[in-house]
Amino acid sequence: MIKKTEEVVENWVPFSQRVTIDCTIKSRFIIKASVKANVSGQGAAFLWVKTILTTGKIGFFENMNDNPIVSSKWKIYHIEGELDENTTELIFGGICRYNGEFYINDFQLFIQDEFGELISISIENPNFENTKGQFSIPGWNETKNTIINGYKFNSSIRKDTLVN
Repeated sequence: MIKKTEEVVENWVPFSQRVTIDCTIKSRFIIKASVKANVSGQGAAFLWVKTILTTGKIGFFENMNDNPIVSSKWKIYHIEGELDENTTELIFGGICRYNGEFYINDFQLFIQDEFGELISISIENPNFENTKGQFSIPGWNETKNTIINGYKFNSSIRKDTLVN
């Protein structure tokens, strides 16, 4: 049976990637990405990250809500946090809010090893260069061609805007 549901009203769209973690000690991590946003009004871009513990609960969460990205110039933004010794997953990505053009590139993940060194962790398609058609970006979970609260969100690749 199909039921009619109330209209879902949102003003933001997230995209993310999930990394499995086998953490046995508390460790520091850093997520970085180059971002610029040509926005108006309440438009903004954000990076976000959360960790999932063995219990299924959220261990760490940050979405840059207090530091929205509204600059039209490329800049590297980062989120630093701590992995609990019971962390099983780290989920990270970006958020696009309201109207604008959002450019996000060169995601990087670093996790502290047992010697205190930050080690670069490989993530899939960090520069969004591998695509399957205009609206599919392998390695990333995204909301595709979605109309939410009257706004149409879609993803596409523009090679002329990539950071070197």
